[in-house]
Amino acid sequence: MNATTNTPYTKRLWAPWKRLGQYFLSLISSMEMGVLLLIFIAISCIAGSLLPQIQLVDTGAIQRQFGDAYPYLNAMGLFDLFYSPWFIALEVLFFFSICIGSFRWLRPAWLSITQKTLMDARHIRATSRHHVIDVASSVPPPEILATMKMALEQQGFDVTGSNKKHPWSLYATKGRLGRVGPMITHVGIALVMLAVFWGAFTSFTAQHLAKPGETFAVSESETFATSTKPPFWFGSIPDYRVQIDRFDIDFQLKAPMVPKQFTTHLSLIDTVTGETLKKGVTSVNNPFRYKGLTFYQANFSPTTLHTLTINGVPQRVDANQTLAGRPFAIHPLNETTRLFIFPLGRFTDGLQVNRVEILQEKNGKLLGFDKGFSVKNKNVLGLTEGADAQAFAGQKIGYTQAVMSTGLQMKYAPETWFLYVSLIVLALGCVMSAIPHYQVWLALGNELNTFNSPPNSVAVYSKAKKHPKRLARQLERVLDKLPTPAYKHHGSTEIGPTT
Repeated sequence: MNATTNTPYTKRLWAPWKRLGQYFLSLISSMEMGVLLLIFIAISCIAGSLLPQIQLVDTGAIQRQFGDAYPYLNAMGLFDLFYSPWFIALEVLFFFSICIGSFRWLRPAWLSITQKTLMDARHIRATSRHHVIDVASSVPPPEILATMKMALEQQGFDVTGSNKKHPWSLYATKGRLGRVGPMITHVGIALVMLAVFWGAFTSFTAQHLAKPGETFAVSESETFATSTKPPFWFGSIPDYRVQIDRFDIDFQLKAPMVPKQFTTHLSLIDTVTGETLKKGVTSVNNPFRYKGLTFYQANFSPTTLHTLTINGVPQRVDANQTLAGRPFAIHPLNETTRLFIFPLGRFTDGLQVNRVEILQEKNGKLLGFDKGFSVKNKNVLGLTEGADAQAFAGQKIGYTQAVMSTGLQMKYAPETWFLYVSLIVLALGCVMSAIPHYQVWLALGNELNTFNSPPNSVAVYSKAKKHPKRLARQLERVLDKLPTPAYKHHGSTEIGPTT
């Protein structure tokens, strides 16, 4: 097998594919490609925020809005943009661009942080930007190096002393975290992309309109959509049931028709044992979360249900019938008498408060219906929602409330916590990247470039990724402490680092 793979013919056969792979790796790991992919992703995100998405807007409403253009835009995935194959492909390419590109410069960047390299005066003089300072040859080299080391340490530098190979040299560094910052930033970006991939293949959204007292499974919601279509979706659907315990609406005092807040009290019920797993409350801008599933208060809608009290006993009636074009409910009192209950709603009739008009049917005759819902009609009982009970047809009747259905939007996003951690890592890397990283090489030397004669100059070379003028000022303060009454510069008109 090895002999076959090593034949010249086999090498020529695989050579084009090898070059193609190398070209692809070089292209995908280039900074230009990373920036280009990031621009495409940013433009796509802007388009996704401007165009309606099917997870948030009803498909029928989108069709009505875009008309004949809907099939073409939908085929491009613009209404499900963040989960479309082409957008996920962009994210995958950007992820590999970040990872492969990071590995290309990770080793040299790490070596620049961890390695403590010394340079002698000859090598420093060979650099493109350096400066040389004359010193008195009568001062012993150990004294000069000790003074420079102390001066650098006072400026916050970590100083590495000379060794046998470089006996007259110092290396100083400061702000290593500034070099670690870009690495952590790249790691944070990669983690964010992983979180996005996780959510793209495991999340789902659902929306359901439910009445108080109703229970439903998440999978039974009126709208239910996974982030990606099977068989590429790998998430799970909760097996518990959601029970709506209570739904409350608070209205503006000065504008009774305008809701101020609406709140749903719900319970999560185990389908096997019937036990309550957790109780929660969700309202507008205050979602309820349980094991990755978030319940949002989306909307509400009037129902045909109404709660009354008859002789103090709560009764729920359903106005699901119509008489003369008006919905009504029937509640029997005995074999000969029934109550006809006509609701007049805040949202259906434009009233400031909900109310009901109640008539009694006795021996098959509906009393007072022909005279209408008038205060003068003594056969009609008008009750306002929440008001005190009144006597009617031999009973004490009160109107508790008009039952409203609550609209819950549910989103399962197991990647949320991982995304938060990734963003924290990314933010930490960005903060660390702002720390300037300084490097300084300093060496004593003479015209003969030997260690047999006493040194008469100090060669300095420095590098700064950020704030080079700040490093120049620090070097000025360090060199001012040279043990010599006067000195002059050679090789550069001013003390300053390379950037």
